[in-house]
Amino acid sequence: MVNPPDTVSVRLVAHVPWGDDLPDGTMTVGAEPGWGAFEVPGPRQVPVRAALALAAGPGGVVARVLDPDAHPRPVAVRVGPAGSTFVPLPGPPLALAPRADGGLWMLGADGLRAVGGDGVAGPALPVPGVAAVAADGDAVWVVGLDEAVLVGADGSVVVRAPWADPLGSVGLGGGLGRLDAGEPARVLRLAPDGTLGTTPLPGVLSPFERLVRASAGTFLTSTVGELVRYDDEDVAAHLTWAGAGLSTDGDAFAATVAGGRASVSRGDGGVAVLDLAGAGVPQGRVVAVRDDDVLVWDGSAAAWFRDGEVHRTIDVDDAVFADQVFPHAWRADAPYPFVAGPDGTVLVASSGPTGAAVLAVRWETAQR
Repeated sequence: MVNPPDTVSVRLVAHVPWGDDLPDGTMTVGAEPGWGAFEVPGPRQVPVRAALALAAGPGGVVARVLDPDAHPRPVAVRVGPAGSTFVPLPGPPLALAPRADGGLWMLGADGLRAVGGDGVAGPALPVPGVAAVAADGDAVWVVGLDEAVLVGADGSVVVRAPWADPLGSVGLGGGLGRLDAGEPARVLRLAPDGTLGTTPLPGVLSPFERLVRASAGTFLTSTVGELVRYDDEDVAAHLTWAGAGLSTDGDAFAATVAGGRASVSRGDGGVAVLDLAGAGVPQGRVVAVRDDDVLVWDGSAAAWFRDGEVHRTIDVDDAVFADQVFPHAWRADAPYPFVAGPDGTVLVASSGPTGAAVLAVRWETAQR
């Protein structure tokens, strides 16, 4: 057993079983989701499941329900400490934002609507946009390609301001934040009164980096498959993501990888360290945990580990993936799966054999 340099802990927030509103359907796609146009070894056709797309804010956590083809269904999931509830919607949502009154904001093709927890929808407000970001007091930012509009809890427009990068924008209390990759790199902040502020960041941002959270001189960002933490003076740490889901006994797991080794953290506090490079799966994703066994998949190869040691390796093609990997696999395939959660956690949604799981991950960096 090797102690990882950073501590990653995980807990289950909600398990949403497959059912009528979250159907256990699959479809086969012609390229591995999230890998883009890169030519990679392994199966050419892979099945994918329905998924949850999370949105969090002062009013709680909600999620869109995405069919396997990534199209949203006209239903939302309200995630709460007492369990998850489905909220019917008047149409497929482009984006959602939670409200503390038990309802949510829905951004659709016809504008913005307030929807109660019982599914009763208010009239469409003529506020078009691409993204919805929850703000304090049940307000919501509707963010378009070149403008952000703050809408109050009563549906009135509070402020309009020039703004860009809707998909990279996050809530900062009552305001908005996003990254600006200029020189120097910085965090842009849009206050509820429409004034703009900036905070410089150390180092150079990657082309695909997005802001996750900004608080007390610490900034958390994400790239494709990686979390990055900045402090006031330097880049504090990088964390490479390698999967999350539920074990067969319902315990949460989250995996990270560094130096050819994966650290698999369990909700019960246990951590297993796996030698991926030695098993021939150096870029592997941890997709399943079964008792003391861990399944890692890396394109054309997969390996089962038992008690931290390689137990069995598998050559993977389309048929083998569908028969021996996919039935066990938990996947969080969104390129940017991380959403800022409460108490300094990061939320991730993963889909697997028994439904969808919402997980809270806490990352504590070691002293450098």
